[in-house]
Amino acid sequence: EVKGDDVMALLEEVDGEDARKERDAHRKAGRTDARRAELQLRLRALDLLERCGGEEEALRALAPLSSLAAELEADSAPEAADLANRVGALLRGRIGKAASKADDAAAAAATTTVLLMELRSRKRGPFADAAQAALNACAAVLRRGTDVQAHATAANAYEGAATEAFGSKKAKVPTKILKDCASKAPNVAAAAFLDKLPGWAAEAPSPFLAGEALALLDALAGRASEAHAAAAFTALAALARDERFRKADRARALLETAKALAKARPGADASDFAAAATALADGHPSQAVRGLAAQFEASLPTTAPATKTKKTKKKRRS
Repeated sequence: EVKGDDVMALLEEVDGEDARKERDAHRKAGRTDARRAELQLRLRALDLLERCGGEEEALRALAPLSSLAAELEADSAPEAADLANRVGALLRGRIGKAASKADDAAAAAATTTVLLMELRSRKRGPFADAAQAALNACAAVLRRGTDVQAHATAANAYEGAATEAFGSKKAKVPTKILKDCASKAPNVAAAAFLDKLPGWAAEAPSPFLAGEALALLDALAGRASEAHAAAAFTALAALARDERFRKADRARALLETAKALAKARPGADASDFAAAATALADGHPSQAVRGLAAQFEASLPTTAPATKTKKTKKKRRS
């Protein structure tokens, strides 16, 4: 038997549950509306920055815009996608170009440090793409600048990022960012990478990462000292004896890098690598590999044999 009181209690319970759901729905709708309003406000702020901001303002905006790109990745609001696309376009376009013309090398170095530290802790995705564009803008400022301390700060940040990138297959720092530095700010890249590149190449946890280190060595060969080149040849010799580098594309990259180093620093001792390269090319199925090895051997300086001078007899005076 169901009593009236029980029925009323049940109805009140249902009414209470419905009321709670309705309140939650209102709260959620309120939060969504607030988020959309915030995103629309940010879009308007971006428009103002694009229209009114100068070069120094653009430079200071690089790190916050990159972080915003990462924040928007997990946002489901339609405005978030619009804002993310806008941020990416601005970093690759007007804001990035304006920032690259700034003169504040110290600010560029500080932004570089912040972005590289963030890259080392974040998964690859929107932030990495945004950071790449921002770092390229900073590199343009650092390439032109003469601030020694700013260059040292940026080089230190890149060295830390590269140490992580070449130290693990699971590193979060894309090696493309390191190669971009070598092409856009070679002065910074040389200070950051050349001392350690031979070790990174020789001890890389995968042939791919070793190949990426070789690409950096190739790009920076012209800035290498004779000591850098000699250390690099030792590392290259070890790789040339590694069976994994008998693969044609890897062998070609190895020999191209050695050729660039020998051209830049002909006085560096390359004898060990020359022997390893000859053994690598011997019987190799790739004609390109055999040809590069022969070119490298021919490019090495040779000691010309001493020429004998003829003795001339002195004529006796009569």
